Amino acid sequence: MEMIKRAGLYCKRHYYWLTSLLMFMSYPSFDCLLFKGFPFFAWFSFVPLFLFIKRRDLALKEVFFYTFITGLLGNYLAYRWIGHFGANVPGGSAVIMAFLMPLLSMFLGLKLLIAEFFSRRYRHLRMLIYPSAWLLIDWVQSIGHLAFPWPYLAYSQYPFTCFIQISSLVGILGITFLMIATAWAVTALIDRAISERITFMSLAGSKEAAALYAMIFLITAGVLFGMLRMPDHGNKNRHDLRIALIQSCISPWDNWRTNR
Repeated sequence: MEMIKRAGLYCKRHYYWLTSLLMFMSYPSFDCLLFKGFPFFAWFSFVPLFLFIKRRDLALKEVFFYTFITGLLGNYLAYRWIGHFGANVPGGSAVIMAFLMPLLSMFLGLKLLIAEFFSRRYRHLRMLIYPSAWLLIDWVQSIGHLAFPWPYLAYSQYPFTCFIQISSLVGILGITFLMIATAWAVTALIDRAISERITFMSLAGSKEAAALYAMIFLITAGVLFGMLRMPDHGNKNRHDLRIALIQSCISPWDNWRTNR
């Protein structure tokens, strides 16, 4: 009984670990019913971490630390399959995992470090600063030979077909922007509800709720845009053009330059 109480107390104090679990559940990993909702989980995957940082008023170095360790577990759960690329080389899997997981976690830590740095100076712009910092690091992460853009949060929405049509206007980073802004709006609303313990009616009329309403409006507008665009696109472009997308599967240990 005492162990259960300690476990409950630990979870209450370290609920940011929920973000690690939700990161895993935000991308298709296993073909079972529980994981079919990954596009939904992705919208709220960072709410526990955001809430922990906001409520604890952490120092910037602590923001990076807690984000980094959360990212280590979350990225490992979501991308541990990448280690199989090194299976044919002794220690290859360990080398890949030891390099990639801390690197991805460092990028995640930089996102929240930059977001908090500017948010504490311009608190009224926090809902815009968080997704903006996120997009900046996502862009940096896509540059160079070591680019690894797979963790883009927007990729989790590929089954949400009618919504992702807005990528023709805002690109994949625009979808990520909406997702992070929505997560922050939910975080602010939860924080207000916990801090002031106000009634539902008072909460529904708060500025935090208004920010969430704005995000719901933008998401709804995006879905309606997609619903109108998809049938129109199909009717006007029915030609005999067939497209096939083939992904090469080349071992990272092969010499790509001399063996093309």
